[in-house]
Amino acid sequence: MTASEAHAGVRLPPPFIFLGFLLAGIALELAVPLGGLPLAAASLAERFGSQYADYRFRVRRWI
Repeated sequence: MTASEAHAGVRLPPPFIFLGFLLAGIALELAVPLGGLPLAAASLAERFGSQYADYRFRVRRWI
Protein backbone atom coordinates (compact mmCIF):
# COMPACT_ATOMS: atom_id res chain seq x y z
CA MET A 1 0.00 0.00 0.00
CA THR A 2 1.43 3.34 -0.98
CA ALA A 3 1.30 6.45 1.15
CA SER A 4 -1.37 8.04 -1.05
CA GLU A 5 -3.58 4.96 -0.75
CA ALA A 6 -3.12 4.87 3.01
CA HIS A 7 -3.97 8.53 3.23
CA ALA A 8 -7.15 8.11 1.16
CA GLY A 9 -8.15 4.93 2.98
CA VAL A 10 -8.18 2.93 -0.25
CA ARG A 11 -7.63 -0.80 0.14
CA LEU A 12 -6.79 -3.01 -2.79
CA PRO A 13 -8.65 -6.32 -3.06
CA PRO A 14 -6.75 -9.51 -2.28
CA PRO A 15 -4.52 -10.78 -5.09
CA PHE A 16 -6.46 -14.03 -5.50
CA ILE A 17 -9.35 -12.07 -7.04
CA PHE A 18 -7.06 -10.90 -9.83
CA LEU A 19 -5.68 -14.43 -10.18
CA GLY A 20 -9.21 -15.79 -10.56
CA PHE A 21 -10.02 -13.32 -13.34
CA LEU A 22 -6.72 -14.13 -15.04
CA LEU A 23 -7.39 -17.88 -14.95
CA ALA A 24 -10.95 -17.37 -16.24
CA GLY A 25 -9.62 -15.29 -19.12
CA ILE A 26 -7.04 -17.92 -20.01
CA ALA A 27 -9.71 -20.64 -19.91
CA LEU A 28 -11.93 -18.64 -22.27
CA GLU A 29 -9.04 -17.99 -24.65
CA LEU A 30 -8.32 -21.73 -24.79
CA ALA A 31 -11.98 -22.76 -25.07
CA VAL A 32 -12.85 -20.54 -28.04
CA PRO A 33 -10.61 -22.31 -30.61
CA LEU A 34 -11.39 -25.77 -29.24
CA GLY A 35 -15.16 -25.69 -29.13
CA GLY A 36 -16.36 -22.17 -29.18
CA LEU A 37 -17.76 -19.88 -26.54
CA PRO A 38 -21.09 -21.74 -26.13
CA LEU A 39 -19.26 -24.84 -24.92
CA ALA A 40 -17.31 -22.87 -22.32
CA ALA A 41 -20.45 -21.03 -21.19
CA ALA A 42 -22.40 -24.30 -20.91
CA SER A 43 -19.62 -25.87 -18.87
CA LEU A 44 -19.49 -22.93 -16.45
CA ALA A 45 -23.29 -22.82 -16.17
CA GLU A 46 -23.42 -26.54 -15.43
CA ARG A 47 -20.74 -26.29 -12.76
CA PHE A 48 -22.22 -23.31 -10.93
CA GLY A 49 -25.78 -24.54 -11.40
CA SER A 50 -25.01 -27.89 -9.80
CA GLN A 51 -23.22 -26.19 -6.90
CA TYR A 52 -26.21 -23.90 -6.36
CA ALA A 53 -28.66 -26.82 -6.47
CA ASP A 54 -26.55 -28.75 -3.95
CA TYR A 55 -26.42 -25.70 -1.67
CA ARG A 56 -30.21 -25.27 -1.85
CA PHE A 57 -30.72 -28.96 -1.04
CA ARG A 58 -28.43 -28.76 1.99
CA VAL A 59 -30.09 -25.61 3.31
CA ARG A 60 -33.56 -27.03 2.79
CA ARG A 61 -32.60 -30.28 4.55
CA TRP A 62 -31.07 -28.31 7.43
CA ILE A 63 -34.24 -26.22 7.92
